[in-house]
Amino acid sequence: VNSERGVIGYNGLVYAFARTVAFYGDNGIMPNYVTIKTYSSSAPTGSPLKSKNTIKDLKPYLRATTHCQVGNSQIKSVVNSLTSGLTTDLAKARAIYNYVRDAVSYSFYYDTRYGAVGTLNAKTGNCVDQAHLLIAMYRTAGLAARYVHGTCVFSSGSTYGHVWAQVLIGDTWIVSDATSVRNSFGNVVNWNNHNL
Repeated sequence: VNSERGVIGYNGLVYAFARTVAFYGDNGIMPNYVTIKTYSSSAPTGSPLKSKNTIKDLKPYLRATTHCQVGNSQIKSVVNSLTSGLTTDLAKARAIYNYVRDAVSYSFYYDTRYGAVGTLNAKTGNCVDQAHLLIAMYRTAGLAARYVHGTCVFSSGSTYGHVWAQVLIGDTWIVSDATSVRNSFGNVVNWNNHNL
């Protein structure tokens, strides 16, 4: 099925229908929207959303930088709380992603203002600062993570330079863009990712 966000395959339609029925069963009302997860989809290898890892030395993707304060005590405390009892990298990455997406609101400005720790404290940040926080948290949890930059056409119709994170799960770098509550781990819906 064609949609304004791209083609939705059979599995995606079945998933959307199942989520709608489950929501209705739990709440007695229809949902306002359904997010179709694409983690196991056929996103092309080498795309800005999902790409196979070809990097042998991952140490640089686990280190702290000026704005990405890996191992900071505040970040470590939140990461430990979020990942306590989780045994897989995927579960840890999802917990961290969901926290940042839900706890940090998006603010529009250019470049960086806060860095990872400042964004955690301010509970707001643009795409760069949210990426700093995500990557610092992933790396603190022992997950290799990196920055990605592209020019994106957003659902508003505006075109901007944009920064997001990728985290390494198994042998695949997975998109992690927490700037919109409509996005989910491994799935972006607030910008057109088909032309990058």
